Formats: sequence, structure tokens, C-alpha cells
Amino acid sequence: DDGDDGDGDDHQQSKWKMLKPVLSPIIKVYEVAKEAFILITNVDDVWDSPALEARNNRYDEINMYRSTSDSLASSTTGNNTRGGRGGDGTTATNLLHNGGGRGLDQSHHNLNSRVHHHHTAQGANGRDIGQYVSFRHKVGVLFWFLVLATAYAAERGTFKVMVDRMGPFRMVVGAEIVMAVHGFILAVWMFIRSVTCGRENAKGTVMLPLADIGLMAILDSIQLMLAVISGSRVAPILTAVLVHFTIPISTVMNICLFPQQQSSQGDGSATTNNISQVSPQHLFGSTLILISSILGLSPAVLTLIYPPLFSSKNVMADRTAWNTILFAMSCVPAAISQIYKERTLAEFAQPVDATLLNMLLSLFSFIFTFIISPLVFSLQGLADTPSTPEDGSELKVESWIHQYPSKEITTDFSDALQCFTGTLSDEVQIRGYPEEAHCDFAFGFVLVYVFSLITINHAVDKICNAGAIKIMHRGISAGIIMSVVLMTYYQIFVDDEEYGLFPNFYHVSCAAILVMGSEIYHRVSLEKPSFETEYPPVGDLYDDE
Repeated sequence: DDGDDGDGDDHQQSKWKMLKPVLSPIIKVYEVAKEAFILITNVDDVWDSPALEARNNRYDEINMYRSTSDSLASSTTGNNTRGGRGGDGTTATNLLHNGGGRGLDQSHHNLNSRVHHHHTAQGANGRDIGQYVSFRHKVGVLFWFLVLATAYAAERGTFKVMVDRMGPFRMVVGAEIVMAVHGFILAVWMFIRSVTCGRENAKGTVMLPLADIGLMAILDSIQLMLAVISGSRVAPILTAVLVHFTIPISTVMNICLFPQQQSSQGDGSATTNNISQVSPQHLFGSTLILISSILGLSPAVLTLIYPPLFSSKNVMADRTAWNTILFAMSCVPAAISQIYKERTLAEFAQPVDATLLNMLLSLFSFIFTFIISPLVFSLQGLADTPSTPEDGSELKVESWIHQYPSKEITTDFSDALQCFTGTLSDEVQIRGYPEEAHCDFAFGFVLVYVFSLITINHAVDKICNAGAIKIMHRGISAGIIMSVVLMTYYQIFVDDEEYGLFPNFYHVSCAAILVMGSEIYHRVSLEKPSFETEYPPVGDLYDDE
């Protein structure tokens, strides 16, 4: 028998020797991929969240039960990761602005309000047993990391394609209809949630004052309308670059309007009261993003200052320059909105139902946009020149402001609805307005754009609740890279405008500087976006009268 066992071992070893040349490379690739995965997720210092706390508490209960077999050990957290109040009262808030949100970078107003707990499990003897992070948990975070990056690129891509194809209807479809669809989808989701889960999801949450929500909606509406009106005349790559101009603007506003104030505590130590602490790396990243934005704007400014430098026989030179500047100006209300949201939510210091807040923002934004749309309708023809028989232009107007007169806003709105539903005639699409419209798949583009916004919001929520704040910021950086690659392909191979080799290379260079600045900025910015929840004081129930 021993001889047979020895022969079996030799046989197994011979098989291994035969398969080793084949399996060794596979094993090495697996080990390299695993090491790269761990390096990317940076598991040494990012896993600290409610997602891990339940597992740690189970370990705590097991240890306590083993040491006190005659009693029942229990460990409660009071955690509600959907906006409730936690045991330590820490509410984490993440703000997204499409493009970087819109930042994420100004998706027009996505807000996440979550509850985070920072807990380290201890055994019955008080010994720290640390946090256990399973491989499955890491894979889940990696999945949502990929979803976040993909959804961000899809949002940027569909935004540009949508405003390009809608032509004269881009303000109605890209702003009003988008906000209406976004609010409707969130309302349906809240209804389904209330039917299936009752009021448990919103238990313990409160809502911001309507005045604050209304001001946020006004700022978001102004930003979105300026972006969709001018976006069709901006180079595709620049739409992915200039949208991040919000970051340096908000950084400067934070430094100027809310300087860091030092306050002393009872033990003599000093604390910083400023919500948005600015570090040197933060400033450096913002500076690089500012440089990329200035470089992207430089050709437009030079076109207006010295027209012969970019001579053109058609009307697109000045029109592109002015619309590029207008697109960059849309980042100013976006930055103000971002700061106002951060300060308001921090000072409010109560758990907020993020879905309800986003739905109210979309509703108020739609109402405000509908009211002021006649005032900005003429901007769709910004900087066009009068048409003459010699230039062969089909624009039979004396001035650009007459291309889209406010008195025709009702007709444009009606035709935009037909374009959205796919029922507008080809004759109206081609010859009914100064610009052609391509209404094919308009409904699909709007849905993809809106669902991209919602997916970004949901992915950020999942990653933050998994305790991987740094992974969320890296997902933003990855989304920027993917959006730049997508817009580069669109600009070179799809867009009707011929930009040429040098402009394409120049725009890609601006995007490369943006990626570097964004990576530096997000590595240090808002690593732990949290603030303490303040509860109303409770009177003495046993006070003698």
C-alpha cells in the first residue's frame, strides 16, 4: 500500500510538472491582477463605514457571548443608511454637479445624504479585533466604481449629443423636459418605495426649508439653461473640460467668503470651523484645473480680440467663441449653488431624504425655467451675423437676436414636445427654424441622460456607504478620462465641424491637464465629507414646577 501511495504521489508530481508551464503564467497573472486590485482600492485606509459595522458588531456579539454564557450579548447601532439618524449622529453629505459633477460636476443637482458610523469592533476583553473586509465586499466596490465612471462618461456624452441634435429645441428638451422627466422618475421611485417599505426609509429625516430649496433650484436652472443653450456650439472635448471650471471658482469663493477660523476648546486645543478645509494639494489641483480651463478659453478670447488670427468665411467663428465663453460662465451659478448647498446642509445639520430633496429641486427648477424661458430664448442664436445673398446663408435675419424671437417661444415649445415624442414632421425639422433639428431617438437620449444622473447618484451612495470615499473620488477621475476619450472620438469622427489636427491636439492637451488636476484635487478633497448632526435640546422632564 505504501508503494502504491508513493507511486500516486509521483504521478501527481509528474502531472504538475507537465501542467506547470501552462498554469504558472495564469497564476502569475492572477497574483498581479489581485495586487493591482488591492492597490487601486487602497484597502489599508478607506474601509470605514456602516457597511462594515454590522459585520463587526456580529463579531462583537460572538465574543461577548462566549465570555458571558449566562447572559445575552447585544450590540445595536441605530444605523439608517438611507438618511436616518445614527448612533453617533454623523451625517455624511456628498454633492454632485454635472460634469464633475457637473462634478460630479454639474449633473444639475444631485445630492446624497447618508449616515456614517465609524466603529471598531472590540472583543469582550476590550482588545481591538479590527475590521474585516471580505473580497466580495471589495469586488462590490469595484463594480460600483466602474458603474460610476461609465455613468459619468455617458452623462457627458449624451449631454453633448442631445444639445447638438435638438438644434432649435435644445433649451426646451435639454432643460425643461430633462428636469420634468428627472422629477417624474424620482416621484415614481418615492411612490414605489412608500408602497413597498412604508415610511421606514424616511423615518427620522426632515426636509430643508422651501426657501433654501427654491434658491438652489434657481441657481441650478440658470446654470443648466446657459449650458444647454451654448453647448451645441462648443467643441465636444471642451464641454468635458470647461464644465470643471466650477472647481477653481468654488475654491476661490470658499477661501474669500469663508476663511478658516480657529476656535479654542476647553483643553486649549484649536479646531477649524470652516466646512471646506483647503490644503496645499487642494489648491494645486484647483490651479491645474484653472489652467486647463483658461487654455480651453484662450482661442475663443483671441478670436474676439484679434479676429484675423482665426479667420473664417462662415458665421461659426464668432458664434463659437461667444458660446464657449457663455458655456464657461454657466459654471459661476453652478459654483454658487454648490457652496450654498454645502453650507445649508451643514448648518441645517439634520438627516435629509435625498430622493425627496432632488425631486423638489427638479420640480422647482422646471417651474423656474418655464417662467424665464422667454427671456433667454433669443440666446440660442447668440453672435450669429446678418445673412446676405452673397454668403449663401439660409438665415434670413438682420441680427442674431431675431433668429429666436421671444414671441415664438410657444410655437417652439409645442414643436419641441413633438420632437421629443418623435411626431414632428421632417419639413419642420429641416426648414422650420434657423437650425436643423434631428429628432430621431430624442426620447431615448433624454432617458439615457436622466438615468445617467440617477446612476451617478446611486453609485456614489453605494461607494460611500461601503466606506470607500477615496474610491468614489477616483471613480470621478476615471469618469473624466472616459468622457474625454468619448468626446475626442466624437469630435474627430462624428461632429460635423472640421476642427483640424492642431485644435484637436490642443483640446486633448487641455484635457490632460484637467485629468492631472482632478486627480490631485480629488485625492485630498473631502476625504471624509461629514459633519455632526445637531439634535434639538430636550428639556428636563423631571424639573419641579
